Amino acid sequence: MKGRVLKLFIVSEEGIKPVHRVSFVKEHGILGDKHVGDGSRHVSILSLSSLRYMQEKGYEVEAKDFHINMLVEGLDPRKIEMGDKLRFKEVLLEVTQLGSSIEKQPRCEVYKRYGECIMQIEGIFAKVVEGGDVAVEDNIERVER
Repeated sequence: MKGRVLKLFIVSEEGIKPVHRVSFVKEHGILGDKHVGDGSRHVSILSLSSLRYMQEKGYEVEAKDFHINMLVEGLDPRKIEMGDKLRFKEVLLEVTQLGSSIEKQPRCEVYKRYGECIMQIEGIFAKVVEGGDVAVEDNIERVER
């Protein structure tokens, strides 16, 4: 399964900032992002098909509303499995979580507004296995376990 990066974001306490390029640090996350550290959710990814699903339901949302790091196309989140690897040039991510539990985390603004959030079902969370830079328009490839 192959795709490409459509949008990149840095999430901070001040908000979410669209950027053209990000730097991934091995075992740490995206440089400058608030999710860096020792955990297993360094990076959050949403597919364009998931975003469109919410928009087709009539919800006025855009990628940044989900506080994600990457919006991608060409990856079917329903075919991604835990442990799969995602390759962007020299960067390698490992999928550590699919969806997010609202019981364990505060409800996001999208959920508060509409009563549902596609990140709970189709959000992809990953840790950085190999670092490097990724830019908008870079290709992505799923590498099965």
